[in-house]
Amino acid sequence: TVLMVSHDPMDTLPWADEIKVMRAGDIVQTATPVDVYRKPVDTYVAGLFGDYNLIGEQRRFVRPADIRIGEGPVTGAVIRASFLGDVYELVVDTSAGPVTAHTRRNDLHVGDTVSLGLPDGPGWFI
Repeated sequence: TVLMVSHDPMDTLPWADEIKVMRAGDIVQTATPVDVYRKPVDTYVAGLFGDYNLIGEQRRFVRPADIRIGEGPVTGAVIRASFLGDVYELVVDTSAGPVTAHTRRNDLHVGDTVSLGLPDGPGWFI
């Protein structure tokens, strides 16, 4: 058994069998690395492990890498397009609010209209 304490939560994902997330001295979530990343208990935990979207009134949790560009019923205009090295980050203004998506496509620019697909399945809600 090894206890690893880290101030960079992303460092813990490849090493841990179980992660305990603490806030103000209290454990707020205990789960596998996959569940901490995919099913955070709140926005605090979600933000520790990267960017995320809360979509719609029910606040469906979706990571930007899980948004499918060009596939889906949600449409909007690109309001920001940034090159991040391995991906482009798009912020799309939709009727559900701004949605951040990561893509390898380099042909999308501010002002373009795109459709967005959400991950299949019931989703995770925060």
